[in-house]
Amino acid sequence: MTELTTLLEVKNLKKWYPCRRKNRLFSPGKEWVKAVDGIDLTVNSGEVVGIIGESGCGKSTLARMLIGLEQPTTGEIRYNGRLSTDLIRDDKKGFHRIAQTVFQNPFDTFTPNDRIGSLLMRPLKMHNIGSDSAERRELCLSALEEGGLIPAADFLNRYPHELSGGQLQRISILRSLLLNPAFMVVDEPISMLDVSVRADILAMLLVLCRQKGTGIMFISHDISVIRYVSDRVAVMYLGRIVETGRTDDIILHPRHPYTEALLSNCSTIDPDDQTEVIRIEGEPPSPVGTGPGCFFAERCPKASAHCWRAYPSVTKAGESHEVSCFIYQREQR
Repeated sequence: MTELTTLLEVKNLKKWYPCRRKNRLFSPGKEWVKAVDGIDLTVNSGEVVGIIGESGCGKSTLARMLIGLEQPTTGEIRYNGRLSTDLIRDDKKGFHRIAQTVFQNPFDTFTPNDRIGSLLMRPLKMHNIGSDSAERRELCLSALEEGGLIPAADFLNRYPHELSGGQLQRISILRSLLLNPAFMVVDEPISMLDVSVRADILAMLLVLCRQKGTGIMFISHDISVIRYVSDRVAVMYLGRIVETGRTDDIILHPRHPYTEALLSNCSTIDPDDQTEVIRIEGEPPSPVGTGPGCFFAERCPKASAHCWRAYPSVTKAGESHEVSCFIYQREQR
């Protein structure tokens, strides 16, 4: 495995959208939807960082910024020390060789009227990989075989509708890896696939990415999947990371009440598991006009008066374990 070095560094990243108000007369001043509201994050080469959280917490907005589909309101995204904005300005096509993505729905990934061979060779030609069509074809055949799609030549001549969801998602992953990206965002890649093929596709993804030293940000609502694939985990709530650390530290020793609740609701096959389910009452608050306190306070069963007055700072809970929670801070005094 490639030696780990810092590949991606995110500092105080924010994405705010202007909010449309129905009544400007009684709502003076501009309001903002704070989809991502101050994220600090790193991903090393060859490392998988899992992102978990409820729908609407900002996971997908964060992902779109990292691959250049959205521009940050403020903050920095650096790849190997260089600002992503500079990379995109200098060579947008080159940036997309650095940062690739695998989407959730493999059936929407490919144009239906093109054969798989054309879909695989097109990005190679676009990025001047391979000296001619024959060499690009060989690269595609080799990639398909690496991904377990044998005989590879048969797949090159097929159309997307002739393949299963699992086969299409394998090809989607392989197409991204053909460009040898330094970083990939993988967004719920197996949620729409049959259970029988999920483990094989995850195993293929991990083996190939670690062979190439590709860093991954893996987005999922399935904590059992995150535990299987991730080296580190970041827990998001309402646009912010509330807890981050090594996967086993987060799974076995959660410090934030929100993380505890998420984990308690994760299904298990262990018949001796006596974990008590923690119910999270209500819905997440609006990302518009967020108050001064902890965003989780109104749903937190452990909240105190102080939780409503200020947002908690980041506290070390271990060597690489960090949490933003007044409750944990009090327990350490």
